[in-house]
Amino acid sequence: MNPANSLPTKDNDFTIILPTFNEQKNISKMIRTLSEIVPGVHIIVSDDGSIDGTKEDVLALEEEFPNVFLLDRTEKETHGLVISVIEAIEMTKTKYFMVQDADFQHPPEKQLDALEKLEEGFDIVVGVRERVEDWPFHRKLMSKVAGIMGRLSLKIRRKTSCSDLMSGLFGGQTVVVQSIISSNRKTFSDKGYKVFFDILKVAPRDLTIGEFKYIFKNREFGESKIGSKVIWEYFKSLF
Repeated sequence: MNPANSLPTKDNDFTIILPTFNEQKNISKMIRTLSEIVPGVHIIVSDDGSIDGTKEDVLALEEEFPNVFLLDRTEKETHGLVISVIEAIEMTKTKYFMVQDADFQHPPEKQLDALEKLEEGFDIVVGVRERVEDWPFHRKLMSKVAGIMGRLSLKIRRKTSCSDLMSGLFGGQTVVVQSIISSNRKTFSDKGYKVFFDILKVAPRDLTIGEFKYIFKNREFGESKIGSKVIWEYFKSLF
């Protein structure tokens, strides 16, 4: 794969970041699907130490998709979704970026809606869950409570909020978000789970947010990574 300091800067101005951990059953199909939907898109797979062949599958696609880059975080001291996404954002060189799950819970075709909003000039763009497929009651309740507490936390800080703080489908103008991260790097909960919320906590009050709707789908393969530690890290980050 291309070394980090030679990531391509053109073809188009859009990078999609896929944070992964043991997503071998999904990753190749996801890369192919995104490349068909947005031809020439740059894709950074930020892998947090998969042991199931995820990294090997990404590397195997090197010749076919030269704009795909593997960020291998296996040997990193700190692991977690937030730090995986932040490091990928920091190395992004295109004008726009989006983050999405690699397991098809975020519909890949919605990247076109995201790109449209980004080209309208919004600083941040977020997918708002219109409906969630087949979530059990406790998961829906947990998400709702987390959202309410997140909005309260942002209100106390007098920060910009949005309709779905818990969304993992988000992105923005790369230089804007990179500036927010570099100016507030020590405040991020590296082991946390909700990167978008962590960004809003420290973003300028005049930040503009564009929204688009999507249906949050079931995973095609694999299991959810959400557990008690993830939930605890989020609630610690609230206040």
